[in-house]
Amino acid sequence: DGGHKNFLKLTDTSSVTTNRVTITYNGDGTYKIDSAGQTASADGYFYLARSGQNPLFPKGTVVSGCIGGSSASYYLAIAGSSVQQYTSPVTLNVDVSGSLIFVFKSGQVFNNLIIKPMVCSKEAWSLSQEFEPYCPTLAELYALVRSYHP
Repeated sequence: DGGHKNFLKLTDTSSVTTNRVTITYNGDGTYKIDSAGQTASADGYFYLARSGQNPLFPKGTVVSGCIGGSSASYYLAIAGSSVQQYTSPVTLNVDVSGSLIFVFKSGQVFNNLIIKPMVCSKEAWSLSQEFEPYCPTLAELYALVRSYHP
């Protein structure tokens, strides 16, 4: 695949505030989570990658990018599944479909937390656990160029 380690195509890249928590896309595949010293007023979530653009997370896929979370504080999750990633990477044991979301719980305070959502093969993860942003495939780049120059 030409070195495309992270195959998570992020679809929601605008800043959003909900329940006093702001998530900001940093432009490099990462997000900043901040509540400006306030506590989250209620449980909430943000879409990072919607299922229409990422229809399937295959068995053996490694989901990573959230450090320091817990089921009681914050985590990454694949909506509609039991997959939750708090601190350690999660290797899927079955094919899973759904949107990747960042979930936070009421009462949490965020001080510029950086999350680095990544989905990659078990083989790529075993070679390096370093975060890499999504990189479009040659076919995607070609389609983009054709959209501007039909």
